[in-house]
Amino acid sequence: MAQLTLERLTKDFGPIRAVDGVTLTVENGEFLALLGPSGCGKTTILRLIAGFERPTSGRVLFDETVMSGPGVHVAPEQRRVGIVFQSYALWPHMSVADNVGYPLRVAGVNARDRREPVLDALTTVGLESLAARRPADLSGGQRQRVALARCLVMKPRILLFDEPLANLDVHLRAAMQDEFVDLHRKTRTTIVYITHDQAEAMAMADRIAVMSDGRIEQAAAPETLYDQPETPMVGNFIGEGVIVEATLTQAPVEGHGRARVFGHECTVRAGNRVTRGPVRLCLRPEALRPDDGHGFVATVRRTSYRGGIYAVEATAGGAEVPVRLWLRRPPAIGQTLRIAVDDGWVIPSV
Repeated sequence: MAQLTLERLTKDFGPIRAVDGVTLTVENGEFLALLGPSGCGKTTILRLIAGFERPTSGRVLFDETVMSGPGVHVAPEQRRVGIVFQSYALWPHMSVADNVGYPLRVAGVNARDRREPVLDALTTVGLESLAARRPADLSGGQRQRVALARCLVMKPRILLFDEPLANLDVHLRAAMQDEFVDLHRKTRTTIVYITHDQAEAMAMADRIAVMSDGRIEQAAAPETLYDQPETPMVGNFIGEGVIVEATLTQAPVEGHGRARVFGHECTVRAGNRVTRGPVRLCLRPEALRPDDGHGFVATVRRTSYRGGIYAVEATAGGAEVPVRLWLRRPPAIGQTLRIAVDDGWVIPSV
């Protein structure tokens, strides 16, 4: 296990800046998810941590030791980093045990001394009874666990996951999320998990770093990202929030103020640094509800059934701003609703 520190990390590929001055600390034993859309730079950061790429500038440290930096670059095989990719990359002609023990074999450990660490790794992922099987005899989830055991057998200081569940079906993905969380509880290995799927990140990570255009927009616990996004990108990307223009009419006291949105007065949450005047408000679907006597006017544009509830998309204001809410019964397309705001979060000014 190790603390991971990225200091002003930058990576250029010719004229393209894939990672732009990222500073981040992952504590010893922490499970951190790097979350963002395709092309935001998260996989490049993983490759920089693993040592597959050299930074253009900045440093990568494990505890107090520089792995990459000016004049320093420790080879990937000397970093004791385990990596689990989308593909399992298992040898089809080898047994499960031989696949797991392969890194030890390459490192020169003899067959007798490989047995115990291989069994320990397989036990950790719950596959000790399948040691003699071939990969072709395993399910997709079991193969993923073999790949994970192969990383664990080397006792990595840091474990990296590069979208490992992308090729699995929905039910298996949910089961493997539980497996990864259980593994983290057992081993307390420092984990960096790369994903574009916010549900995965929310379900597993202690903390999530949301990326966009090579930079970290916000790094915080899942609940904080959802309830208190610091930028419009995070507010839109996490959950099904929308960002709307509003006016703060009463400065926040003990975290709550008053705002006017589409002519409707409502109580909102805000940090102490927010002042009266124009603001951007993050509205979540569960915080909006129909109210015939109050609220702003919106027109229903689309509904979709989500199992027990309907997701309703409507437009409000003269600028036809989209908003979303959840209802038990679907309104008609084109119907006019009055929508009250029960909660909103003022995006801090940058």
